[in-house]
Amino acid sequence: MKNKSLTKWLLIPFVLLTLASCAANQELRQSNLGKHEQYVLMSPEMDYIKIERTAASKVNKLLSVQVTLQNITNQDSGISYRFKWFDANKLQVGDEEGWKIQPIRASQFQIIKGQAMKEEISSFLLELR
Repeated sequence: MKNKSLTKWLLIPFVLLTLASCAANQELRQSNLGKHEQYVLMSPEMDYIKIERTAASKVNKLLSVQVTLQNITNQDSGISYRFKWFDANKLQVGDEEGWKIQPIRASQFQIIKGQAMKEEISSFLLELR
């Protein structure tokens, strides 16, 4: 019985280190347009994608977001993405969205759009993988 308990305690740090190394392999890019903080989190394997432009503004009191990506290779590709939304205190508002899939043709641009669901949302995180 002690052996199983010891194995659990040895396994927990290993799992935490593995998760931390996965998170460390992602690149966080931040831009600030006025009062709307914008973050894009990409894995380094996505070196074929260039963030061309990010924009955010309030439309009917709701934060509206547009991120323009470019596939900088000569091959068609695809990405998965999702938005997370935050209030002025940097607290997440609402549940996490599911991952969405978007193809990006060779050497083409693709616009990813998002719309906040609540007025108190003031910043976002776009996760790309």
